[in-house]
Amino acid sequence: MSAEGAGAPGALNESPPPGGPPAGGRDVIAECCCRAATARPGVCPRSGDVTRLVPWRTVAALVTGAVPPLEEYRLCPDADCPVVYVGSAGTLVDRSAVRAVPAFKRDSGDVLCHCFGLDRPTLQREVERLGESPSVTSIQRATAEGRCACDVRNPAGGCCLRDLAEAVRAARERSPR
Repeated sequence: MSAEGAGAPGALNESPPPGGPPAGGRDVIAECCCRAATARPGVCPRSGDVTRLVPWRTVAALVTGAVPPLEEYRLCPDADCPVVYVGSAGTLVDRSAVRAVPAFKRDSGDVLCHCFGLDRPTLQREVERLGESPSVTSIQRATAEGRCACDVRNPAGGCCLRDLAEAVRAARERSPR
């Protein structure tokens, strides 16, 4: 971690989950354990991109070494920027200082869901073989039942269901089916 900067929130991908809400018609994303945070806008001091508020406990759970200072943290959305989190008091946390890098960052390791361990290659194989992802359906159900820890395990500090929906869409486009 190094000292610099400021930060603020951005918007989540607004695409619905594949096939709409799971059985029961509930909107799992809207009822997820971690709703999108809102705060004053800011930017990453390295990339200049608008940032998004993440819970301090997400940062505390994922940094290597000492627990970071208690301050407001934001996520840099730039895939190529080495900064992952920007603290309101100037703390910068780069990709080398976290246990898990958000899936949208380059060289993230392709983990799409940190609660249930779904990675991009597994999702792609499921979509190519079945046209859908049973893993994503299972994750939607588990999330609806409250069995997720997105706010702590996901480096983006929130629910991954919208990202999973986008990953399924992208996998379908790449699929030879």
